Amino acid sequence: MDPLARRNLIQILCSRKDSLKKFRKLWNEDYSLSLRERSLNLADFSFEDKIKQGDIVLIKSPLKTRPFWSLGKVLELIRGSDNLVRMVKVKKGNGAIDMHSIKHLFPLEFSKQPEEPDPTDM
Repeated sequence: MDPLARRNLIQILCSRKDSLKKFRKLWNEDYSLSLRERSLNLADFSFEDKIKQGDIVLIKSPLKTRPFWSLGKVLELIRGSDNLVRMVKVKKGNGAIDMHSIKHLFPLEFSKQPEEPDPTDM
């Protein structure tokens, strides 16, 4: 391999490694911790105030560290006999549909916006 090309490749790989390290640090220290703080009192309020059908959520896993938790989309809110939501159906990125407790869900800051009525329909 040409020494100049080799040196450029090593420089690119080192730059990529540094960028990934910075991203992981920001994700762990800033973003994912803020999600947890915002979601600590999720069960104290009406669940619909926090997570709605169609929202994107981070799914806590006891087997993985926070950077490796799955993302999912809330498909359905499941109410108990007391009419409170404690479980939801979530579709994960791999297409699997699972049931999860609301205590294991951390809503991301973007969510499905309510559709505005089309003025041509009126």
